[in-house]
Amino acid sequence: MWIKAVFYTRDSEYADRLADYFDRYYSDKVAVDTCQTLERASTLLRDGNVEVLLLGDEVVEDAPVLKDISNCQIAVISDGSFDGISYTSLAKYQSLDNICREVLKMYSEAGSSKKLMFGSDDSKGQKIIAFTSAGGGCGASTVARAFARKCAIYDKTLYFELDPYQGPIIASNAGNGMDEIIFALQSRRNILPVRIMSAVREESDRVYSFGVASNPADLFELGKDEIKRLIEGIRALPEYENVIIDVGNATVPYADEIFELVDRVICVSDAAMGSDAKYARFLSAMNSRSRHSGSDMVRKFFVFRNMVEHGMDDVADSDIGWAPFIQSAQSSEEIIDRIANSDAFRYVRGNHAT
Repeated sequence: MWIKAVFYTRDSEYADRLADYFDRYYSDKVAVDTCQTLERASTLLRDGNVEVLLLGDEVVEDAPVLKDISNCQIAVISDGSFDGISYTSLAKYQSLDNICREVLKMYSEAGSSKKLMFGSDDSKGQKIIAFTSAGGGCGASTVARAFARKCAIYDKTLYFELDPYQGPIIASNAGNGMDEIIFALQSRRNILPVRIMSAVREESDRVYSFGVASNPADLFELGKDEIKRLIEGIRALPEYENVIIDVGNATVPYADEIFELVDRVICVSDAAMGSDAKYARFLSAMNSRSRHSGSDMVRKFFVFRNMVEHGMDDVADSDIGWAPFIQSAQSSEEIIDRIANSDAFRYVRGNHAT
């Protein structure tokens, strides 16, 4: 359990709905006790290590009394009558999931954090797959997003972009959630999985994402330790059965660290002249890195052939998959959808995507 919360309100019906939602979808992360009296709220605060106190706006006048008992984070769930000056205000009639994520975000932004216990044996079933390319223009980001969409048909799938040279491949409702992840990594506090959960949003195609960095250059600040903690933070969230990372060009400074830590690396190539030579040079560099580090990193590498014009004549027996050259599409969204709904990923195994 990550966070203990108390919800004090006289609206018992709403309290029961919110507590039930936490129990169904966040039971391993947040425990919520509900109460309708100041006496009971005071007892709960004295008895337990409560990190977040939620108040109905009809009882906000009791906040100073409760604040004297506990220095936990306080938010008021309001129907609009609360001005929000003294405490964080959460809109009562937004989705319950948004309220849950706001609670996680409040905790992660607190001045201090207790030692949280993350991780589970369940994470052994999780697959983290990085998509990259030995040179630009191969459509690696498009293929990565299409694979995430394919995986999301079967499993809960998290997708995010670590390509500092490219904006979002399609519009996202997750905004610039990567900013929150970078902040958590650089703060070195024990809050990263909480930040991920608060930042992530479900897209229209059922893929979960936390969006891109508002300043992609901030990604260049991620060092070996930050990348390691990022992957560890993702491993602590086994509910995401497939995690797809768009690394972009394999020359980005942190690419090698990602390749070392993920379960599989898909190098996207196309049928253009010179693509095989680029991949051969890239694989040679990875072999050298593996020998130097004593790892067996190259066993994770597979080639996916994109933008194939002449069918199987352009595909090697060793290629793990291929997608045709799509000429008539009106948008990146359409290209992604057509690849996701093809049999391009027949041999690219997530958990149940093939």
